[in-house]
Amino acid sequence: MKRLLCVVLASVALLCLASCGQGGSPADGTDLPEIDTGGMTLEKINDLVIYDREGDFNAFPSIARAADGSYLLAFRHAPDRRAEYDGLITHNDPDSMTCVMKSTDGCQTWGEPRTLPRLPGCGAQDPVLNVLDDGTVLLTVFFWRYFDVSQKAMLERVIRGRGGLNDVMGLTAYCAGAYTYLSRDNGGTWDGPHLISEDYVIRGRCAQLSDGLVLAPLYGEAGIALFASHDQGLTWEPYAYVTGPLGKSQTAHEPALFRTRSGRLFCFIRTDDGMYYCVSGDDGRTFGEPIETGLPGSVPYDALQLPSGNVYLTYGHRKEPFGIRALLLDGECNGISAEREIVLRDDGLGTDISYTSSAVLPDGGLLTVYYYYTDENDQRRCIAGTVLRETAQ
Repeated sequence: MKRLLCVVLASVALLCLASCGQGGSPADGTDLPEIDTGGMTLEKINDLVIYDREGDFNAFPSIARAADGSYLLAFRHAPDRRAEYDGLITHNDPDSMTCVMKSTDGCQTWGEPRTLPRLPGCGAQDPVLNVLDDGTVLLTVFFWRYFDVSQKAMLERVIRGRGGLNDVMGLTAYCAGAYTYLSRDNGGTWDGPHLISEDYVIRGRCAQLSDGLVLAPLYGEAGIALFASHDQGLTWEPYAYVTGPLGKSQTAHEPALFRTRSGRLFCFIRTDDGMYYCVSGDDGRTFGEPIETGLPGSVPYDALQLPSGNVYLTYGHRKEPFGIRALLLDGECNGISAEREIVLRDDGLGTDISYTSSAVLPDGGLLTVYYYYTDENDQRRCIAGTVLRETAQ
């Protein structure tokens, strides 16, 4: 998997020091604390396919509501290589690119995908949308840089310390860094890519502090780090680095940030043996020890503030039954436990699914997007979604 090739950590590095209370639950689900979600629960409405086209491998979506009320959907597009390479399914492709679609009718219909420019010789990966307080749309992405596989020995010497190489289709690739694109007109036009760091990659939402500072969660061979931007994502500088073990896990990747209304900053972390998180009470300068949740591993996590004040946390389930799951938490993210899981769907055919992202719809409902595949579309990876609403119990 691309994460392991890019981020194998001999000593897991995390964004964790010491701070405030954790707001967690026992991993085994025993003695679960009471949480106050205002008597609300989640009701599923329906599943839908948002974008699916023959010959495509569309994956890793992100959705956000722009300041003008429109919705943006970003995802990684690549060719479907199964026929060409004897059933090959790869998340690493020299022709991968970032596509962005827009909806102006509350996600009922979507315009055609627009492609953002790539770095020369690179494939794009894992776009994530963020809408800042001033309306700027900040899209993060990382790139793979490709060379003929005959140059692998040379590249191993050149990129030492920047992650491993990944061989695919007669090529070899290394992670070429994390970047941003910016739109100041609600996704109408974009500028970028702008460099965050050549030494890290990214797949997870950013967080904006009360003073406007934007924090981006990066990960790489050196660990997990926060980078900060004072100019809405145009330029970046290191903000916080921390190392520390995560139980039996030897990898930590795809961190995502979420800031509660009280100002606590959560960092949700994907590992190979489950989700961990840590919490900061000082705007990400220091964090508490990582907490094991008992939630499934090998997937990233996405948190969304709801109009009710509750928090909606989504993720994929890459064990049978394969599918998409969620938690309804209180406003301070209390209630993280597998015992509280809500199954959005469990009809997946295998592990190559998920990467969830959610937005609140105009009527107060929720749309969670992810990539998925079924027998009905010849197991072609597509952008799918589930519509829900928060209702009183």
